[in-house]
Amino acid sequence: MHFRIQTALVFAVVSSAAAAAPDDRLIYQSIVEQVRKGDGYYKAAAENLRANNYPLKPALAFRMPTLAVSEAALPSTLSRALALWILTAAALIAFSRSFATRSALERLSLTALAMTGLANVGAPGSIYLHEAWSVVFIVAAIAARRNTMATAALLLCATLIRETAALALIAFAIDAALSRRWHRAVAFAGTLATFGCVWLAHAHLAASAVLPTDQVSPGWLAFGGLSMIVATFNWNLLLAPLPIGIAAVVFAAAVWGSFLARNDEALRPAVIYLGLFLLCLLVFGRPDNSYWGIMISPVVLLGLVNLVPGLRHTRHALSIGSKTPL
Repeated sequence: MHFRIQTALVFAVVSSAAAAAPDDRLIYQSIVEQVRKGDGYYKAAAENLRANNYPLKPALAFRMPTLAVSEAALPSTLSRALALWILTAAALIAFSRSFATRSALERLSLTALAMTGLANVGAPGSIYLHEAWSVVFIVAAIAARRNTMATAALLLCATLIRETAALALIAFAIDAALSRRWHRAVAFAGTLATFGCVWLAHAHLAASAVLPTDQVSPGWLAFGGLSMIVATFNWNLLLAPLPIGIAAVVFAAAVWGSFLARNDEALRPAVIYLGLFLLCLLVFGRPDNSYWGIMISPVVLLGLVNLVPGLRHTRHALSIGSKTPL
């Protein structure tokens, strides 16, 4: 019965529509179609960015070729959508099963909260949005967290699709170091180094496709502060329809719950990842980059599950402390 409920929720998520993806998705789709016709990725990417008056400098203006080349191997948008939906359903089911030791209510709540951040995969435009694919691999990595090699491999896939997923790799490395599991820390650090080498090769190839007359990006150091974080609420199915004040309260409660869950080994990597990403959003990202919020939308509310137990534990600890004789 519990599995049937989870399965129903999964298919509700992958078939739902979410906030509209930014116009970038049309460019990414055009790049995929051009690669499918036989053009090289960097040629296709440069031509499409240039034609749409987008900057080509620095190399960060180019997405890595992983997603475009993979999608070009599939014949149509429908087949690419099916691939993403299947991958998402598998990741969510694995995520739920990874919390098998928890109560049925807590397990279902964690799964449902993760789903609120993956609802955007139901929007057709998201098929060509790198964040939509990358975050699914991050959820799968959280599900596989007990297996170091599987987790590292899934996180590497996430980073090769979207560079900002490197924060998840850093989070898992920090978590391993805090737990003094040095072999895990080394594995994640090595994976991060591997990604760095691949990205440098990508940057070199991207630079070879750039012309002297191409535009330079204005940069992403915008110090958007809390307004940048608030802008990411639209990528979570639960936060998006709420009035901004209520959404902010729910978000703050989830963040506090995440803090209370800092000793929860199962959720700690996700909590660290959320913290790192939120800190970066305070400094990096222009207003039109709010879709970066997709990268944290499945983990942003997970702390709600630990809010009540965490408060009870804190209250109990304080009451014991107050009764301790001086």
